[in-house]
Amino acid sequence: GQMRCKGRIIKDGKKPGATMAEVLHRCGQPYDEYRSQWLYVKGDAVHRVYFNERGELRRIQSEILR
Repeated sequence: GQMRCKGRIIKDGKKPGATMAEVLHRCGQPYDEYRSQWLYVKGDAVHRVYFNERGELRRIQSEILR
């Protein structure tokens, strides 16, 4: 998946993935976080950002709020 932060797109699936520090710099503080999962609410979408044990972006799962 992907999400837009400050005019840039953050994508999963890259090797190595973006680090937690890079996502934090580009997207700011998450709305909530639990271990290796961060939650962002942007407009009418919720993005769950998952990191691996090395702190690299593993997956972005998005859903539209209705």
